[in-house]
Amino acid sequence: MRVRDKVTIISGAGAGIGEAIALRFAEEGALVVLNDVRRESGEQVSGKIRSRGRPAELAVAGISQEEGARWITEVAMKAFGRIAVVVNNAADFTQKGIEAAERSDWERVPRHMLKRLGEPAEVANAALFLASDEASFITGAHLMVDGGYTAH
Repeated sequence: MRVRDKVTIISGAGAGIGEAIALRFAEEGALVVLNDVRRESGEQVSGKIRSRGRPAELAVAGISQEEGARWITEVAMKAFGRIAVVVNNAADFTQKGIEAAERSDWERVPRHMLKRLGEPAEVANAALFLASDEASFITGAHLMVDGGYTAH
């Protein structure tokens, strides 16, 4: 298990990439604190994790607001007593699938990003690597998980 017992806060964990990250981290031993603005979505993901025998806490709050971020931290500290990893995945567009996206959602996405959408698992695996001991000497770096777009 690559992140055994590392307390991990994952924002935007109710769907899409955030859900994939949460499931992958839990599979690899993390103690996850899910954050989402939608209780129902967060409860569904935490239910999936618990059904696999792993602990999961849910903090319903908007991480972009100071009081929301404080609440998420309080939930993590109360449940697990520490925080090792924070995956800041929250974004409006990732909260719904492509099929449910409306025109206004697409207008917020830069046109160059529409060439290929990555799979949530591709981003989850990159986040897992950065949180694992395998990346213990990597600090303050940006890992672009964009299918090579920024290399062009």
